[in-house]
Amino acid sequence: MIPMLLLVGCSSLSSAKNTVSSLATQQLMVEAFLMDGEKLMASPRIITMNGEKAQIDMRTVAAPVPGQAQRVASGLQLVVQPKIQEGRIVFNGRFLLKESLGKLDQVDLHTATFHTREAFFSGVANSGEIKLVAIGAANDRSLELRLKFILMVNTSRAAKTH
Repeated sequence: MIPMLLLVGCSSLSSAKNTVSSLATQQLMVEAFLMDGEKLMASPRIITMNGEKAQIDMRTVAAPVPGQAQRVASGLQLVVQPKIQEGRIVFNGRFLLKESLGKLDQVDLHTATFHTREAFFSGVANSGEIKLVAIGAANDRSLELRLKFILMVNTSRAAKTH
């Protein structure tokens, strides 16, 4: 939930409009909804500066892998770079989901299996618009990433008081 700030004071309408307009282009919130059919699997969000890359990591504890010193983490990673151009949000990014499918330990054979899905995307959106990224089907299980980009206004500096 985003806290709302209320400012009381006087300001000139024209200078407030210019200030709000310039501040609105400074920060963007990216909300991501990972859907497995109708089931919501994850809903991370992040605030980033205009033109800056933002990264969300939702990884679980790394699992040991036979024959490897380094453990393998499962979970999701989302990297997005939104930029405001002519009042719209131009974005590109990458989505990665790695799921453990289990381990098998036998007397002379040990295995760990993972399923990884990766998608790269780019597009253009209006503030508040949702864009859908289909993540390929595996075993008749299609995932959908819903991205929502929102221009942020820092109201604490939006009005000049006197």
